[in-house]
Amino acid sequence: MATTTTTGSEATHAHVQSLPCNIKYDGPADVSGRLIVKQHADGGLETAFRGRELRGVDAPLRKGTTGLVVDTGDGTARVRGTFDRIRVWEYDAPPGPSNSVMDALAKVDALTALHAPED
Repeated sequence: MATTTTTGSEATHAHVQSLPCNIKYDGPADVSGRLIVKQHADGGLETAFRGRELRGVDAPLRKGTTGLVVDTGDGTARVRGTFDRIRVWEYDAPPGPSNSVMDALAKVDALTALHAPED
């Protein structure tokens, strides 16, 4: 598979969201028009999807890390966007350490600390 990096106006800042459900669709979506998000004073987020209450948090990536949105539809990997945080949603309660995305981000931090050079 060939890899192409898209630059300029084609690669944009992406708003990545992780929902606690499976959606049989892969493509662009009007997320901001469908998920009306309320932000609480404590920074927590609330919305509803298909009649279910969702609670969320914005989980930043580790400092110095950039996430990539990659399109591989035509056999060539193209970077379509970048992100520095993931909005993670769970049903009824904010995502905690047992959420798979939150767990993965915590493991990256732990592994980075474990493999850091000693002072």
